[in-house]
Amino acid sequence: MNKAILTGFTGRDIETLTFDNGTIAKVSLATNEHYKDADGNKKTITMWHNLVFKGKLVQVAEKYIRKGNQITVIGKIRYREYDGENGKHKITEIHVEDMELLSNKNGQQTQSSNAVRSDQPSSGTMASPDDDFPF
Repeated sequence: MNKAILTGFTGRDIETLTFDNGTIAKVSLATNEHYKDADGNKKTITMWHNLVFKGKLVQVAEKYIRKGNQITVIGKIRYREYDGENGKHKITEIHVEDMELLSNKNGQQTQSSNAVRSDQPSSGTMASPDDDFPF
């Protein structure tokens, strides 16, 4: 099974790219891991993740995600290579299938805990992409 579940804060506003075969949206997500070192000092490791939204999630992401939002995403891990100025580059991306907006830029809780799924029928607490928003 290829499944990633991440909760963190967006590092920038959504970037939308249009190609011949459709539109995608991209954003970076910071997750934190907290631990104590051998001396008992609290430490934090921040990891950055590249999120990719496709399909119906592009419109939702464009409308609601801003720099500093706390979100939870569920998606698949994908690896790809591209040619850059300094040769080939490898990148890891999370192709988002489900998303939940947890707080806005000011850290305030959203009005409800509705989540959006990319192209699957709703189940449990997940809302359909056709449901009314805002969150």
